Amino acid sequence: MATFATATVTAARRLSPHVREITLRPDRGSLNPFLPGQWLSLRLPIGDNPPLIRAYSLATAPNQDGSLVLCFDRVEGGLGSEYLWGVEPGTPIEYGGPVGNFVPAEDANPLLMVASFTGIVPFRAMLQQMANAAVAPVAVRLLYATPEGSERIYEAEFAAIADAGAWLDYQSIVGGAPETVARLVADARGWMPFAPMICGVREFTAPVRAALMETCGFDRRQIKVENYSGPTAR
Repeated sequence: MATFATATVTAARRLSPHVREITLRPDRGSLNPFLPGQWLSLRLPIGDNPPLIRAYSLATAPNQDGSLVLCFDRVEGGLGSEYLWGVEPGTPIEYGGPVGNFVPAEDANPLLMVASFTGIVPFRAMLQQMANAAVAPVAVRLLYATPEGSERIYEAEFAAIADAGAWLDYQSIVGGAPETVARLVADARGWMPFAPMICGVREFTAPVRAALMETCGFDRRQIKVENYSGPTAR
């Protein structure tokens, strides 16, 4: 059974018309060590039979002050995101974790990161850690699709990382339908070998994964996928 602890919201800000970020501080010391790409399970005091359990990826790499950052989009009718959209500093939140296996492989292959909308969140944490590493990171190609330009988040950070070193190739795709992104993924054949990672809603990840399998020859199990949809989403 998962063990839950309590944290307090210390900051909240809107990143785009439909995306909000909240910062939490654990009430008892720091969170256990975690890997960028992992997520927290929140127990929210809402719903027909509270608590409502919802999962959200951590948006930053581990840091010295022990704060935890979550980032989410406001889904119409989504109980979890609607509640979190309204929390303010001082609000207590129960959490469990961190957990999850959506982390880069340990080998030295370059990484292909493909994200849709708030699927960028775990990749942001990974890129933060890579940018702060004492040794040069592996090469990364990041494809980031958003429904509109106004919904891009953390873009200035990605641009700064790309400008600071040659290891990150960042491409933003506005109005990136899954089929469009899948075609761009197919063009990555000349960049092989690489380790592919995809994050977003299932309607996005499924065709992108299929493109990698069909055009690049990957086995399904070689492609790391994090789906932002399911019984504990939003």
